[in-house]
Amino acid sequence: MTFEDIISTSHLKRLFYSHLHSSGVRGNDSVLPTAFESRLEEEINIIQTKTRIQTYTFTYYREKLISKGAKHFPRVLSIPTVRDRLLLLALKEYLHLIFPECINRDLPNKKIADLYKYMQQHSDSAYLKTDIKGFYDHIDHTILFGLLKEKIEDERILSLLWKAIHNPTVPFPCTTQRKQKEKPAIGIPQGLSISNILSEIYMSDFDLMMKNRFPFYSRYVDDMLFFTNGPLKTGRQEIRDNLKRKKLHWNLSKTSSGKKVQEIVYLGYLISPQKITVPEEKISRFIRRIAGVFTEFKKQYQQPEYCPVHYKNRPEALKAYFLEELNKKIAGVKSGKKRYGWICYYSQLTDIILLNRIDHIIISFFRQSEIFDYQKPESLKSVTRAYYELKKGKNSYLYDYDTLNTPEKKRAELIRHNLIREKHSYSPETIERLYNRFLVRSLYSFEKDSGIINGKNSG
Repeated sequence: MTFEDIISTSHLKRLFYSHLHSSGVRGNDSVLPTAFESRLEEEINIIQTKTRIQTYTFTYYREKLISKGAKHFPRVLSIPTVRDRLLLLALKEYLHLIFPECINRDLPNKKIADLYKYMQQHSDSAYLKTDIKGFYDHIDHTILFGLLKEKIEDERILSLLWKAIHNPTVPFPCTTQRKQKEKPAIGIPQGLSISNILSEIYMSDFDLMMKNRFPFYSRYVDDMLFFTNGPLKTGRQEIRDNLKRKKLHWNLSKTSSGKKVQEIVYLGYLISPQKITVPEEKISRFIRRIAGVFTEFKKQYQQPEYCPVHYKNRPEALKAYFLEELNKKIAGVKSGKKRYGWICYYSQLTDIILLNRIDHIIISFFRQSEIFDYQKPESLKSVTRAYYELKKGKNSYLYDYDTLNTPEKKRAELIRHNLIREKHSYSPETIERLYNRFLVRSLYSFEKDSGIINGKNSG
């Protein structure tokens, strides 16, 4: 792919309609993709003209804060404008083509399966588990571009990548004072489409070295796990020294090690040579979310002022809606080629007793509910069955958002969730935009169920 291929009109149009068209995300210019579309040809021409003569500048990214809990600073995401997102998507595709070996294709579940197999065969190995302190925020630009220049010769592409990671992130609205913010000297903004691949390129030589040095090495974003047959002290020093060469440091408070592994928490799982299960705190969090769905439903059912308009004076319809939403939490959902939900993430566990325990807890909620006559509904789904269906590679037990593929179905779904008025008229474009915003938020809630935020499930 050449520079002209990256910025070609056909390429940029394809990216816009496949990735951005239905998005409800706004950058610091407050422009939605629906408005951007009306001047798409003009905007593409601006990208082409300015990138060719290297005068393209990125609008300051819009700051979005993601809570990491009461005891932690929030994660800062950087939200570009639509035009910048379009160009960044094109650059991401280019980087994927040039650095295919740096695409992180191994999902957490694959890493867990590999780890479990190794632990079963080498239960007497010493181990060290840690994470990189402030990983994205401490990536060194000079080291990164040294790696990029090994394969990229076009200065225009390098210039755009340099500008993209040096562009400041500011709160919205951006005041005149904040516009004077200095460009970041180190780090990669989180939230850009190029962020993940750039971080993987940055760690590629470190990963290769660790794989050659240790009998087992796994890294997922900033979580790292090492097993060694030799002295643990020697291994610790090598890891520390090689991270230091990348101007990175491990997080001492999140580092653990041992001469012989009994059990270990990694990527949200609790693994031992005997079984794969889930830490109690993550089980409790999932149960609390299930209980929260019950509490909200009970309030809506018993107090008319809290009942969604669509279900006013329709108690049986409200009960059916509640059961459908609960079943999504229990069994998970499907959208596109991805599966979302607690059991979808924890599909590698081998602790069937835990699944039965969760099912019994959920059933107990119904047996304490007068609304459901103290009985389990026939349509209630099971975490245990969902697990077995997933292990068989079947998706039929999941709620499939892909079946909502017409404006009429999407409109009905929005009405059911009390997001639009049933008797009002809406254009197909408005329905599409509102539905896609609803879908993004819904899928995000399923990621929260399993603790996955921005691709990471820390342990």
